Amino acid sequence: MKLDRYDEYPIYLRKPFSFFRLKTIVLILLAAGLLVSGIVNLGMGGQPWALYVLGGELVFWFAFFDSRLIEQGVINRLLTSVTLISLYLLLIDALSGFSGWSINIAVPNIYLGAMVVSSALFLLRARQQRQNFLSLYTSFSGSIIMLIVSLSGALEYRWPLIVLGSYSFGVIAVTLIFFRKPFLNELKKRWIV
Repeated sequence: MKLDRYDEYPIYLRKPFSFFRLKTIVLILLAAGLLVSGIVNLGMGGQPWALYVLGGELVFWFAFFDSRLIEQGVINRLLTSVTLISLYLLLIDALSGFSGWSINIAVPNIYLGAMVVSSALFLLRARQQRQNFLSLYTSFSGSIIMLIVSLSGALEYRWPLIVLGSYSFGVIAVTLIFFRKPFLNELKKRWIV
């Protein structure tokens, strides 16, 4: 078969840059940074601060480049990223002698910000965000559990935990009052209730 006119076919333009290439470049840069910081840390001695670099790089990678996280919705991505950041702060606090600043102040404040943003995103589009009920409720329930543990005396009882637990309880109450039926339908989809 002979083609008479070649100009009728669309010209294929290659993409100059793909997400896979970006992931590869970032992974190479992160590995180089970890290698350099490990060598410098071993040469200088002292506290193993290269572990801080490793933790920060892992949080960065999983927050921005992990394919499982990229495929999730905005609320799930936000809550997972905040959980990773909080675990990283707990690691830093544990490696530096565990003075308690992470569990008493930093993590509740970060979670409070994430809860306010995620609940606002959820309530703005509640009908479309039904699949985010469970992840949102899991995070809110975790906040209430932290408040209960704080009230029992296992954690230091400070205002960030009080505000976080109270806000979480309030949002759960509001969503159960106004969105009870979609929530129960979503539970039936996930589990047989």
